[in-house]
Amino acid sequence: MNLIPGSYESILTRRLQEALQGLDGSWSHQFEKLESAEAADRLSLHLSRVIEKVLLAMPGDQRVAAGSKLVSELIVQALQGRLEALAGEVPTHAGELLTQVARRLPDGSAPALQSPVVPLLDTALMTNAPGEPRLGAQLISEIPSADSIDLIMAFIRRSGIAPNRHPRACRWSIGYAVVRWPYGS
Repeated sequence: MNLIPGSYESILTRRLQEALQGLDGSWSHQFEKLESAEAADRLSLHLSRVIEKVLLAMPGDQRVAAGSKLVSELIVQALQGRLEALAGEVPTHAGELLTQVARRLPDGSAPALQSPVVPLLDTALMTNAPGEPRLGAQLISEIPSADSIDLIMAFIRRSGIAPNRHPRACRWSIGYAVVRWPYGS
């Protein structure tokens, strides 16, 4: 493990401890106690990264089955007969993802919602750069599946709003709110 100077919020592992011990005397490092209020977030993030590494090391055709089994075993082991309310969190053996819940159309068919350009669990900075996902396309793909929209805000030019004002492009209206702050407050 190659450590570079900077800030870290990493769980101290054996691997990290060995890397720290391998530094010469010109380096310093600092530890803080993991607070109980942050434990669930920090430890689950660490575990998710470990599971990701394990799954990426597996052949692609084995990842779904082996990953689902691994997560199931971890949950069962963690429960050890406690927290029965969480027993329903064990993944199914198929390892499937729920991607849509929608009311049937009047003719009984299921509506076909377009999947968002950027998956819902991913984070993306929309810069409208060539070859990158476009903000307008992402909004248009997400809005039909939203149960409500609390706020859409972006720092964009007027030319970026115009394509989204077409009534067929999306079913929402653009509103503006102006807040004026007195100077010196």
